[in-house]
Amino acid sequence: MKAYLGITFHHNKQNRESIKRISQVLAECGFETVCVCRDIAQWEMVALSPRELMTATFDAIRSCQLMVIDIGILFDLWSILARKRRRADAGY
Repeated sequence: MKAYLGITFHHNKQNRESIKRISQVLAECGFETVCVCRDIAQWEMVALSPRELMTATFDAIRSCQLMVIDIGILFDLWSILARKRRRADAGY
């Protein structure tokens, strides 16, 4: 099973070890983890446009059975999803 880690990565790398520890605990429980900042942006070594980043994020989410979300990022995702839904409902 896969788990998506929706954790805001700080540019000063203050939470990189936390991301690694959470991933390790989930791995011990049998989960393969997906974390956009770690796996796709490779700790900010790969520059992505906002569109590329969001596409990669939603693809990662769809591939997982569990989501572990930083509460701050959760509100960002809800906001984006709500805007997408409104645009779809409005036909654009």
